[in-house]
Amino acid sequence: MFYKGWVPTVNGRLSFKIIGETRYPTEPEYVNSADGSHLYVAALQSRQLSDVLFEPVAGRLLGYSGRFEFILCARSRKVRSSPDSKLIGRIFLFHRSTFANSKAKGIFRSRVKSMRALDPGALNPGLKEEYLQLSQALRSRCDLYMDVVVNRDGIVTLSHLKWGDQRLERNTEQHAVAIGFDLEHGIADQMYFFVRDLTHQHQHHGNDADTIITTQRQEKPDDMSWCLEIMYSLYFHIITVKRKENPSEHVRALGILAYLQSYKNIIKRRKELIQSDLKLPEFDDASSKESIKATKDYIDFKLNEQKRNNDNQKAFLLWVVATAFTVVNFTVGFADKNLPANPTVLSVANFLKTNAYILPTLAIAALTYSVSNLIMKPRYDFKRDVVRLSIASRGVAITCALGVGAAMLAIGLYHARNLILG
Repeated sequence: MFYKGWVPTVNGRLSFKIIGETRYPTEPEYVNSADGSHLYVAALQSRQLSDVLFEPVAGRLLGYSGRFEFILCARSRKVRSSPDSKLIGRIFLFHRSTFANSKAKGIFRSRVKSMRALDPGALNPGLKEEYLQLSQALRSRCDLYMDVVVNRDGIVTLSHLKWGDQRLERNTEQHAVAIGFDLEHGIADQMYFFVRDLTHQHQHHGNDADTIITTQRQEKPDDMSWCLEIMYSLYFHIITVKRKENPSEHVRALGILAYLQSYKNIIKRRKELIQSDLKLPEFDDASSKESIKATKDYIDFKLNEQKRNNDNQKAFLLWVVATAFTVVNFTVGFADKNLPANPTVLSVANFLKTNAYILPTLAIAALTYSVSNLIMKPRYDFKRDVVRLSIASRGVAITCALGVGAAMLAIGLYHARNLILG
């Protein structure tokens, strides 16, 4: 069984030399070097695959981990007469415990260090030997692996799933059957996401939201029906995003539309090459582009109008407050100094005078929160789990949130009253 995916490329051509220069979801360890005949790539990346809520905390408490180690070992032939040579190799998958117990981590780092030390310009055959020994060592230690072929046009082919442990294979397949999960397809998807993140920089969308394209089954080598599902997924996403009232989403849709132009050109070339009778559907991309731009311009206009109204309201409010303070300050000068002060006002004034540190503390807290949003990495996984928890148990979550909020408000009011009135 073959599985096909596509790495989005605007110019329709991947550069294998940039493989490994990524930061999502984690920074990989890699080597990307060449001798006189081949380019050799070896890249290790740790990826969290668990769907358990708050896995970093829950996993430690319950004694399990959903983190897996992915390793790509592949090479591409360097031939001037064939600039479109493919990157061919394997993807090895380790569970975190297997990776530690099999000593694969030390082997990988040692081989990568040796490959980096070799002079790529000296036509040194040692680079090939190091690569082959690394691939063989990983094959004998991994939980499973798949063959992979990455084409210059972005088409990725995954095939021939092999397991390193028969007991693991049997137990995993039995569990997959029990829950109705297509195990081989799921593994192919995760390996495709790994290759995509190594080779593709996310420009028109967030890194953590890129699940638009998944792998498609290819029944026969000359079957091209798989490419239609990818095309439909991209167009469906554009239609969905277009309906949102957010200009950034419309910019994203325009970027995906640019990807689509490149993708359709690639498919047309492949169709002509193998003389396939596949009929590609027609889409009016020019009208779609103009429609997205018009929607974006309209939303920008409404947002700017709303911003002007908010600014006017803020200016009016500041004018009212300033006028009120001026009137009060002017009137106080005519007040009778022998009149007793209002007890509540006097208590509030004494409280603020005694606890003057409270106001700057609140300002410092607000400033710290604003700065942290600018300099700290967003915790997407945590936010995603909070949303999933609220959706899965909406009634309970709403009730608990309201109860906690009411309790905190009551406690705050009680202590404020005691502090002010004694």
